[in-house]
Amino acid sequence: RAYSNIGFVKKNQGKFDQAILNYDSSITFYKLANHASEIANNMGNQAVLFQQLGNREKALKAFQTQLSIYDTLTNGERKKATPILNIGRIYLDQNNHDIAIKYFNESLLLSQKYKLLSAELLAQNNLGVAYFNKKEYTKAIEYIEKTILIAKKVSDKKRELEATTNLGACYAQLNEDEKAL
Repeated sequence: RAYSNIGFVKKNQGKFDQAILNYDSSITFYKLANHASEIANNMGNQAVLFQQLGNREKALKAFQTQLSIYDTLTNGERKKATPILNIGRIYLDQNNHDIAIKYFNESLLLSQKYKLLSAELLAQNNLGVAYFNKKEYTKAIEYIEKTILIAKKVSDKKRELEATTNLGACYAQLNEDEKAL
């Protein structure tokens, strides 16, 4: 657990390479202890860092490994919404909108199934962004409006503001200036 904690601290200090090394050490330790859940958690932590460093291939591989581990756990399906969402983000960043949408929808279904409002919020938001990028503004609006509702429900003012801004951008693209304001 110490390596995981050090990795977390290094990540917060912006020392991503050191954080990755500590998560790697933690993974090695947890493999020896046969603790699959912690291996998966540390793989996810590494994947996020790889993604932030722009190494999408390593991030994708780490997220996929994390998902494979979750498949072996009794309560693993419940934990899959976030890594699936993150895989979708990788594809969205590469402008592979249709693939991203597939992953966001899968994450959304899991989030709703297990009533994970924070994960659902992110899935709805990312679906809105993906459809906006595809210039499917009406469809984007559907997801963005749901994002706003969930953000209000969980008191996430930052996401609510971002979604409201995105909603205005959609209406502006549709030349519905009154709604855009």
